[in-house]
Amino acid sequence: MAAREGMPGREGIAGREGTAGREGMANTGGTSPFKGEAQGDPRGQQAQRPEQDGLAVHELHVITDGKQPWDRLIRIAAEIAPVVSAIHLREPQAGAAMLCELIGALTAAGVSLERLIVNDRADVAWAMRTGGVQLGGRSLSAAQVRDRFPGLVYGRSVHRPEEAGDAAAQGARYVLFGHVFATPSKPGRPGRGVRELAAAVRCAATAAGVIAIGGIGTSQVAEVCAAGAAGIAVMSGIWEAADPVEAARCYRAALDAYSVYAVRGEKQA
Repeated sequence: MAAREGMPGREGIAGREGTAGREGMANTGGTSPFKGEAQGDPRGQQAQRPEQDGLAVHELHVITDGKQPWDRLIRIAAEIAPVVSAIHLREPQAGAAMLCELIGALTAAGVSLERLIVNDRADVAWAMRTGGVQLGGRSLSAAQVRDRFPGLVYGRSVHRPEEAGDAAAQGARYVLFGHVFATPSKPGRPGRGVRELAAAVRCAATAAGVIAIGGIGTSQVAEVCAAGAAGIAVMSGIWEAADPVEAARCYRAALDAYSVYAVRGEKQA
């Protein structure tokens, strides 16, 4: 199998032995409110926002863009892992074997399995015991995932409020809703806006957390969280930043600042 540029060979890949299990994330900044119990079945469980010092912790999901040499992807992912909740591996050009190698390289670099969400490939997420799988419109159905991979946490990408409600009813632990604002990745298509985001939150109710995605900069974080989002997902805002690690820290700081102001009942300038 031809390795992608910067991809370590198999001799450097960490296997299951000695890797973290399905227990919760260790770092508070990366704790996910939507993880299941260890080896448990997520069906019927409600999403609950974790707290730190009495404050709700909003999630920061980072989605890979499929454009990075893997040595750069691995290095940046390892550096941002302490401040993010999840890293979604969106690498459509990679087959199952290459994704498994990438996951192994990431864990060898210090990224916990619980922080890794595999886009589309439930089989890879299951085999590697990652934190979950992100399902899209062309992915397996929720019923297929539950039947074939019991206990695997999954999220669903949605574009309309009613889809968020349907995904929650079918057992999704969280939904990615977007795109909220205009984004270069979807030229000519206006964002759905925070009103639609708030409607998606209402449709999902307490069964699934809604993660907002699409054109979200640090200046939009408070507006998105005020609409009820459990967190945000970012792609180009991290990977195309001059300093991706600093960008991740800024997003994390903006999320934490909103939590503080929300609890105090104050308004951010």
